[in-house]
Amino acid sequence: WYPAEVNASIRPGWFYHKEEDGQVRSLEELLEIYYHSAGGNAGFLLNIPPTPEGLFHANDVKRLKEMGDHLRRTFSRNLLEEAELWADSCEAPHGIENVRRDGYDAYYKTEDEIRSAQIRISFPRPVSASCVVIKENILLSQRVEAFEIVRRDGPSGKEELLYSGHTVGYRKIVRFERTELSCLVIRIRDARVCPAISFIGVY
Repeated sequence: WYPAEVNASIRPGWFYHKEEDGQVRSLEELLEIYYHSAGGNAGFLLNIPPTPEGLFHANDVKRLKEMGDHLRRTFSRNLLEEAELWADSCEAPHGIENVRRDGYDAYYKTEDEIRSAQIRISFPRPVSASCVVIKENILLSQRVEAFEIVRRDGPSGKEELLYSGHTVGYRKIVRFERTELSCLVIRIRDARVCPAISFIGVY
């Protein structure tokens, strides 16, 4: 895994210009950048240029608060906390329950030489969600090369594809239309070596 960083300014330019006070990026635009950078296996550096007085302009501060409020609301409660987890392959002590904690000390891993996995998340009652976060244990390298997320009607019911992608890495934030879920399945279709997942969140 190699760290990447996405740089952007909250204004058209990198430095403060009074004539740009009304050109602060919209909340929607900033979130789009955030979800494709911080949510796409990279760090996000957002430039906020200070005024000649050494302060942030009120328009910039307002937008930053809106962005912070949105992210706090979105990720305030991980629905995985009350879900039942199952995986078709795991190597002790790296069981699927380890993905509930966000860190690298404990993680889920398939048995050696198994390069695919199916993870099932079953909720005791239907929940409303629009976002899934997956993190690999990058201390062991970046491994996942293809994965998909499907909505399932019960543990063995009809399936609907919500997302299909490739890279996970440090963090992948998958967004989809808000939907009601009783069961969610994450399938790792391919990995360079046995996949090692450090965290899963459903929001």
